[in-house]
This record gives sequence, structure tokens and C-alpha cells, in this order.
Amino acid sequence: MNIGILGGTFNPVHLGHLYMAEEAMKNLKLDHVIFMPNYIPPHKENSSVSAAERVKMLHLALSDHPDFSVSTFEVEKTGISYTYETVEELHRRHPLDTFFFIIGEDSYVNFWKWKNPEGILKYVEVAVIERTGFPKEASSKTDELFRQNHKKAFRILSETVDISSTDIRIRLKEGKDAYELLPRKVAEYIKEKKLYLCSPWTFQQLQTYVKEHVKPMRYVHIEGVVEAALLLSELYGGSRDAIALAALCHDMLKDHEVSFLLELIHRYGEMPVDDGNSPQILHAQAGAIYLEHVCCIRNEEVLNAVRYHTTGRAQMSLTEKIIFIADYIEKGRNFPGVENLRKLAGENLDQAVLAALSGTIKHLESLNKPVAAVSRSAMYYYERVLQERTKHEQ
Repeated sequence: MNIGILGGTFNPVHLGHLYMAEEAMKNLKLDHVIFMPNYIPPHKENSSVSAAERVKMLHLALSDHPDFSVSTFEVEKTGISYTYETVEELHRRHPLDTFFFIIGEDSYVNFWKWKNPEGILKYVEVAVIERTGFPKEASSKTDELFRQNHKKAFRILSETVDISSTDIRIRLKEGKDAYELLPRKVAEYIKEKKLYLCSPWTFQQLQTYVKEHVKPMRYVHIEGVVEAALLLSELYGGSRDAIALAALCHDMLKDHEVSFLLELIHRYGEMPVDDGNSPQILHAQAGAIYLEHVCCIRNEEVLNAVRYHTTGRAQMSLTEKIIFIADYIEKGRNFPGVENLRKLAGENLDQAVLAALSGTIKHLESLNKPVAAVSRSAMYYYERVLQERTKHEQ
């Protein structure tokens, strides 16, 4: 038999997956297509939808397709499943069958980077659902790998079906309709079980995430910012819960790669702050996006405090100013002038904000480094505010 294999998280399975299987079946004259969901570790993003639920949705999606079936081989293994191990096991179980591993153009381009790609080619043929937008040279390394292994990819020309599980999850989390992208029975199941809805992470969940995703010394700094922010809250007021949450999360993505931050920013339709000329501040923008769209935190004060904690901005809320200053004066900081800034923060918060902005801008200019436009406008704003306040008091 000629059997197709379509792998993925299927989180959730959508019409694009069915289209890929149907196109492969028709063009390659397959007898059967196996959908093989991956295992997702419980601590990963979107793992609130269990493996059992993903498998259930697959069974519902395929219930009207007798030539399609579900294999739970990788789910049952748990842990990391490498494709080369999976196809070797399939060959061992069914040595007389020919397997066609079905992938999209984007996966083919990066196939050479996969774990033991030669081992995959040893046991399966590869079918590629072609997609526009990929220049020929993008797949040059994979093409060479295939030549070296005396293999040729089976290319399937098809209409572009631009559907992704990630986009569906985002739309559902934001309360938008994405059901037209799903098989009817899957859409009904998601509605019934209320899957992919946005449930705000608790403080404890966020604390666990932050601890696991920043370096140990960064977490010490974060604890210092929480402590400093709460002390400032005692002086100036504000919601202690919101302030503690913003302080905890202000650097939650600080130790991620810039490529991850940029991908996250673009995914949610934003442009990088300062046109990406200051990569050292991207974690603040990306952190606010992550908090809102992944962690489902909707408190605008918290989101803005995280977003602007590195740059500041004109007309900051009390929470924003407290986080902005706490990041400067927490007990681990020891730069020249920090003691004066700590003293000023205890006397006049706006003056401390201006002093911090002015000092940072002067330092960056002395190093010929770019200054974010939002920081410069913030400095001018607080200069005016304090001047007007002084005139009024006189």
C-alpha cells in the first residue's frame, strides 16, 4: 500500500490539514493517509488543550473520511519524538508498504536542519505541498541533501490555503470567530468544551513562567524591582496587585532571542519600537504583547507599565512611573548616581522620572547609541510638567 503520513500538533486540526491530505491522496494515488499528532509537554504554551482533546478533534475531523485515520504513536511515547525514529518504527511494523511523508513548502525549506534527515529519507518518500512566496534558493540546502541521498521530493502543485493553528488560537482567544476555518464537528466540539478561550494566568503561574525563562541573576533583579515598586506604592498609592504583577513581568522575555521577540511583535500586527533600531528594548514591547495575548492579562495599567518600563513615555500612569523608577533603583543597582535617584524617588516621583530619563539619554548619546524617540519625548514632557508646576507654586 501507498500510505501518506501527515504530522503536526493539530492544535487544532483545521481545513488546511484536510486539504493537504486530500491533495496528496489525489496526486500521489495514495491508499490511505495517517494523521499523526505530536506530543506537547504540559508546560508548553497552549497545553491547556490536552493531547486527548487534540486526538478527539482529529477523530471528529476525519469521521467523514474513511481513507484517513489517526495514529497516537507519538502522543503515547510522550517526551520528544523525532521524525526519523517514527518513520523507522512505521517501516519496521509495515515493511511492505511505501510511506509518503507529507510536508508544506516551509517545512521542506528547513528539512536539512531536522534531526537525522538522512534517516528520514531512508524509510520514506517526501511529498511537498508547494506554496508561493518561497524563492528557489531558499531550499538549496535541502535540495542538495536530497541529491546526496539519491532522493527526489514529490512536488504537489496546489492552491494556497493560508490557514494556521496559531492564528486560529489567537482569534479564538481574542473572542473572534474562526470557526469557518475548522471542520464543522471540530468547531462544534471547541464551542461545547470552551477550548482556546482566554483565561488570565494567576500570579503564581506567571511567577513560575518567569522563573523558568530568565537567568537566575535576572530573577534576583526582578525580585528587587517587585520590592522597590511596592515600597514606592506605599508612598504614592496605586493598586498593589497591579504594581506587583507589572514588576514581576517587566523583564519576563528579557533573556529570549531577538528573533523570537521580533516574530512575536510581527505576529500580533505591531511594528518594533523605534523601528527595531534598539534591540535591547524589544523585550518590553514583546513582553506586553505576550502578557495580553498568551497570558490573557487585560489590565491596561499592567500592560503599559511592562511596555514602557525601559523607555518611559509622556503622560505615564502612576503604575507606569512606579515600575519605570523601581527598575532603576532596586537594591541590586549600583551605577553612579543611583543613591541620589533613590533619594529623589522617595521625595518626588516625577522628578525622579525626569532624572532617570535625562541620565539615560545622556549616557546613550555619550556612547553614540540610538535613543528611542518615545524616551526623548517623555523627557521633554516631564521637563514641561515640572516647570509648569514650579511656576504655579511660585
